[in-house]
Amino acid sequence: MEDATLNNQAPQPLPRLSMAKLWKDVLIAFDLEKGLVYTFYNLLIRPHKTVHRYLFEDRSRLTNPFKFLAISITLSIFILLNTQILNKSIADSLQQGFEQELKEERTEKETVSTDFQKIVSPEQYNKIFIQLLNDTFSFSYLLFIPILGWISWVFYPKKQLFFGEHVVIHTYVSGLWNFMLVITYPLLIVMPELLEPMFIVYITGYVVSSAMIYKHLSNRNWFRTAIYALTTSLIGFMLATVGYSAALALGTVWKLMQLTAA
Repeated sequence: MEDATLNNQAPQPLPRLSMAKLWKDVLIAFDLEKGLVYTFYNLLIRPHKTVHRYLFEDRSRLTNPFKFLAISITLSIFILLNTQILNKSIADSLQQGFEQELKEERTEKETVSTDFQKIVSPEQYNKIFIQLLNDTFSFSYLLFIPILGWISWVFYPKKQLFFGEHVVIHTYVSGLWNFMLVITYPLLIVMPELLEPMFIVYITGYVVSSAMIYKHLSNRNWFRTAIYALTTSLIGFMLATVGYSAALALGTVWKLMQLTAA
């Protein structure tokens, strides 16, 4: 009897193939419901909800922020250094600065400047500086991220977030905009003069993403949140840049001392 009843039951209809269902099938087919691409997409269109989910709800579908940043840095540095976009821009700036400094010194110390120029040419100076930049640029984020996280933590109201949570926020935002730079690099190869505007876009995007995240987490009004995100990001970038530039300058001087001693 039971078998007869089961045989008489109508088969269950298949779900209709709506666009939402098709899109979900595409995500499943390409493993885009979690992982790197999923994390990038969600950080781009809804950074506030994505970071909130990682910090307080569910971390299973999102790529670890430090892994996300590491992959973005690897791609970014590989393209920048192998296309020589960054090297050429910095070399041109160093050449102008080096020549201007020699002109100023020559008016006061003609002999010393001439001797120095004989030992270290502008080309040698540029080569040493850029080599140090290439060797250390990927590690500069070890300086940038903690400083940005610390500045944000110091100025955050009522210390509602731990320092480590601020670090996670800036790690995700840095990774997101590094990936955005990677996407735009083909344009820079054709038009390298856009390098500086691209970094302005990077900083602007960084501030906007940070503001969206902190607005969601703090429930403050947009004006105060925007001022907070802009101020902390700029202070953090300035402190980190000064520290990194000082380290590069000391490294260059040390290399030059070895060269002149030889």
